[in-house]
Amino acid sequence: MTPEEILFTKFDGTHDHFYEVLWDELDSPESYKNRIPLLINLMSYGQPYHRLLSCIMLISWGYIAGFQTLIEWATNPEKSPWHEEAVIRDRITDADSAFEKLAEAIGTSYSGIESQEISVLRKMAVKTLLKLFPKTLFDNTLTFTIYRGKEELLPSIVEDIRTAIDKSFEVLDSQEGLNFDLQMQVASLIGILDEFDESAVIKYAKNLVKKFPDDRRMLFELVSVLGSCKSLQALEILKDLHRSNSDLKEHVENALKRFREAQMT
Repeated sequence: MTPEEILFTKFDGTHDHFYEVLWDELDSPESYKNRIPLLINLMSYGQPYHRLLSCIMLISWGYIAGFQTLIEWATNPEKSPWHEEAVIRDRITDADSAFEKLAEAIGTSYSGIESQEISVLRKMAVKTLLKLFPKTLFDNTLTFTIYRGKEELLPSIVEDIRTAIDKSFEVLDSQEGLNFDLQMQVASLIGILDEFDESAVIKYAKNLVKKFPDDRRMLFELVSVLGSCKSLQALEILKDLHRSNSDLKEHVENALKRFREAQMT
């Protein structure tokens, strides 16, 4: 089979979009068993774009080789197949979105093959991606992946999350030119800490509001996070945002409602 046939053809020979093929396997995994060796080989020796897509597919389906390769690439990103030239870019920022897509694949893997080894590799993969977080586009995809695997991943990655956030603030403080929205990524990620250390969530939230008082996308994400908190400090931040950001009022009011409901539980 050619790379295009491996990646863009369903088991019955029908040509389709990459993700349609990926999702089809999750419905009928036995039909794709003979494709696994081909994907592993393509991930190792194909063109950069095909290597990345093969890894995404193998991770999504829950195969060890995919996770092992992701960890290798994320540990040494300068040696990734696409390091010299991005093969997948974000449609809005044009930033390299390869690791974002790999993070998404980890979340999808909860619908694939499960084993103790996969569970261990999934934690290792998330920890490794968190090290890239301050200078790599993830948008809110890595956060969604962590939420999806919350029971498995937490609390073993809490300190990795803290480190990722702290290092992100160092990057933001340095005013280093980035081609993606790091402050929104941080706003998304801090919400995971609310069950462990709400005071840290409040501290990070205040810092973000101070630094980016007019960043609507970041504030929108932050309001969602604060609406799930229970401390009065979170309430005060929400009230301040309600007064100072007219275009966010409806969103803030919904968050205030969730906040009050959380107070009652």
